[in-house]
Amino acid sequence: MAKAQTKKTVKKVEDVPTMMADIGQVDTFILALERRYGFGRLLMACPDLELAERMRRQVDKFNQAIIDNDEQAIRAHGQGTIKGYQALERAYLAAGFKEIDQSAVIETLMPDGTVLQIVADVAKHRPVDGDTREIIGIGADVVATLFDEKMKKTLADVSKHWPGARVEQIRRKPIVADELPF
Repeated sequence: MAKAQTKKTVKKVEDVPTMMADIGQVDTFILALERRYGFGRLLMACPDLELAERMRRQVDKFNQAIIDNDEQAIRAHGQGTIKGYQALERAYLAAGFKEIDQSAVIETLMPDGTVLQIVADVAKHRPVDGDTREIIGIGADVVATLFDEKMKKTLADVSKHWPGARVEQIRRKPIVADELPF
């Protein structure tokens, strides 16, 4: 029995902005939830395993629609993905989980006396009124970009072999001002 061939249509240039807008709407919605609850946390902590599996399949369908460049499927599966994330959020909250405290600030003193503040979302962070210290505030997303794969593996190995270890001091070798011998 022969399978029916589906004809792939080439999208017109004017279709691209619509598809990008639909994809952007879904991405913006998911990013807002992940900033509120933690990246990947709604799906990973979902107490309803069946809901979590349905959601994984829905995300796969949405991603496949993007790969296939299928405008109608992007819109349909995008809306399905948003509804699925809304269901995950309800299940997460019903299980007693809470939002991440966006006001939390990790603060440390840098060698030059500047205060480094690491915050969940730098766009929502505001310095305390009257604080006259020299402060550099960065978001957790910026900190994540500072760690390449080699650094990540090194830190994981150190944590594994020396649980509770912490960096006390970093010393850099001085730059030698000698002329090169050639």
